[in-house]
Amino acid sequence: MTLPPDEVEACRRALVASVEAGLSALAAGTVALEAVVHAVMVMENFPLFNVGREPR
Repeated sequence: MTLPPDEVEACRRALVASVEAGLSALAAGTVALEAVVHAVMVMENFPLFNVGREPR
């Protein structure tokens, strides 16, 4: 399955935001597990990564 270019870009933005959230949490002294939780929470806010959504 190939994603349309606009969805590819949305995925990229979501992944960048997720990584930045995790890195920011680590830089603030958060333990690694909590940093991962922050990163996953950011990804879950994007519909393309939300595992609770209905399949296409």
